[in-house]
Amino acid sequence: MKLIQLLLLLFLSTQLFSQAVTVELVESDGNWTLLRGGDPYYIKGAGGSDFLDRLADYGGNSVRTWGTDENTLTLLDSAHSLGLTVCMGLWVGHQQHGFDYNNESAVTEQLEGFRKWVEEYKDHRAVLLWAIGNEVELGVSYSSLNLKVWDAINDISEMIHQVDGKHPTLTVTAGLSSTKLSDIMQRAPDLDMLGVNCYGCIGGVENTIDQGVWNKPYLITEWGPNGQWESPSTSWGATLELTSTQKAALYFDRYENEILPDTDKLVGSYVFLWGNKFEETPTWYGLFFDGYETEAVDVMTYHWSGVYPANRAPKITSVTLNGQAVNQNVVIKSEEDNRIILEVEDEDVNSLTFEYLIQPESGDEGAISDETHVLPYIPGLFTQTNATEGIFSTPDNLNEYRLFYFVRDNDGNIALGNFPFQVKLDPLVSDDPTIIFADRDAYIRDGAFEAEDHGVTDFERLLTRLSDNKDQGFIRETYVGFDLSSVNEAMETATVELYGGGTEGVKTVIYGIGDLPWRENTISWNTRYEDDELVPLDTIEISAELKYHQWNVRHYVFNRLASGDDFLSFVFRNITVDPKITTWASRETRPNPPRIVFDFNGGDLVLGIPPSSQRDLRIYPNPSSEVINIRTQHSIEKYEITSLEGKVIQSGLYMNDTIDIISLGTGIYILKLYGRDTLLQNRFYRK
Repeated sequence: MKLIQLLLLLFLSTQLFSQAVTVELVESDGNWTLLRGGDPYYIKGAGGSDFLDRLADYGGNSVRTWGTDENTLTLLDSAHSLGLTVCMGLWVGHQQHGFDYNNESAVTEQLEGFRKWVEEYKDHRAVLLWAIGNEVELGVSYSSLNLKVWDAINDISEMIHQVDGKHPTLTVTAGLSSTKLSDIMQRAPDLDMLGVNCYGCIGGVENTIDQGVWNKPYLITEWGPNGQWESPSTSWGATLELTSTQKAALYFDRYENEILPDTDKLVGSYVFLWGNKFEETPTWYGLFFDGYETEAVDVMTYHWSGVYPANRAPKITSVTLNGQAVNQNVVIKSEEDNRIILEVEDEDVNSLTFEYLIQPESGDEGAISDETHVLPYIPGLFTQTNATEGIFSTPDNLNEYRLFYFVRDNDGNIALGNFPFQVKLDPLVSDDPTIIFADRDAYIRDGAFEAEDHGVTDFERLLTRLSDNKDQGFIRETYVGFDLSSVNEAMETATVELYGGGTEGVKTVIYGIGDLPWRENTISWNTRYEDDELVPLDTIEISAELKYHQWNVRHYVFNRLASGDDFLSFVFRNITVDPKITTWASRETRPNPPRIVFDFNGGDLVLGIPPSSQRDLRIYPNPSSEVINIRTQHSIEKYEITSLEGKVIQSGLYMNDTIDIISLGTGIYILKLYGRDTLLQNRFYRK
């Protein structure tokens, strides 16, 4: 039986490759028609290889690919079994990716590689067209494009006509200009037709074709909503994406008014994208999301088959965030009770479910996993979701976010959209002038998690742990930063305090890293500060009790502030190996954020130096361990280095702009420069 089945499959496969369907383009009185097997074949296509059965069921007849390889046969067989054809993509090298069209051997090697695929698939009954290259001109200014790329495409077209001869060729451009069209006409005359990818510019393609005197047919090979490069943005640069309902209206209008009316040279189109992908956002281009169909699928079903599906997707008629529309540059200032409100219609009266997710506006970090199809988001923000209303709290550890909303029915349909917003909460300020709360905080993790920014993805806690499983993802370190620009008094004590504990007997060290820059959404194990950049300050033993634990940092804070630094950061590391994690409250878990607590004595922080003198004398690097460099516009004759109490430690004639300080001990000093009528002074720190 198995042998019979194998022979049957072999027979069917042989049949597919032995009965290629001839495809040709014919012209009559200026009107072009694509014929397949002698019959008119208007392309009602989609880009992508997902959900082919639905494409066929909904009236589509063709799919487009962007490349060809050994996996293409599976697609061809599946398409044929469903009555679909395939526009076969050949991925031609891009100049922006380093392909050199002056390299004749590379160009020849590319052509011969394509010859292999043409020979292998040319007789498959599902093959419709050969699309040679996709947007090869993209990524460089057209004036910088090596026009030999069009020569190479022409050579590939000639090869296909020699090897195949039954399927037309085209190349695919990113939009269309008269200059580009003219170059293709001159350098690639062997092409049978032209493919154009166009979104917001779709309305101008026919006019460019006519004005360019293109006397061959063409295809719209990608089209859909406006691209992110064509869309408006918020005042902070976040692109505004249309809702699925607004996109559906665009799909309808563009098919009805831009594609169907051109009956002279346009022989069909491929809508983009019959599936789901991440580009700009996880929802921008896909007609599907996680297998659910958006309203745009309903629109294409209507245009391909003449009728809408029996059950249609929900519609989003209105969206507001805290009473504002998406184009109003929404800035949130409230930590709690922020509200997104949807107005939704569903003519099928289905039972609807609502989902709300918030993620940081952080580029590819918002991508959906190809394996799990999960949209990453910040957990724990929504305190209530009541169908069309979502109530959420907003952390202040990032400035920009995007809120996604999804409305699903019980029949596989979905409405969706997103709402970019900024967060500018009131600062976390203590009512007690002796307490300053953290300006930022984060923890980092080693091993497989070394690139993750947990200050964003796990912002509600801080963690420290030391494990003997090195580089396995079991070690955590905590970073905390403080803005101390308001501190101008002498201090008796200064303690950094974290709320938490629970790992009795574990010892934790605090290190200072001065004013070195870091951000919650960039600090990770890969960007951590190494030992030679840290100053050990204090070690304490953790209590089993959850409370504020205190580390003495008085001397370090005094010296740093006295040397002119006003943003100080600290790193916490466990030095006791223990399988348990020490958990600390982050600043987002108010009211127990990381803090510095001072006991001031009422005196000046350090000897006062006039601001004008500081501005006229720059010392760098500061701090320094060997030499300091001087920058001033004044004529200087001699210098002095004094202690904070005014005692002269070092002096001499001012010979050049560099002073050796290697003999000084660690601490704060004052440099004084004397000219004929000038006294300049400023502080520096000898580390």
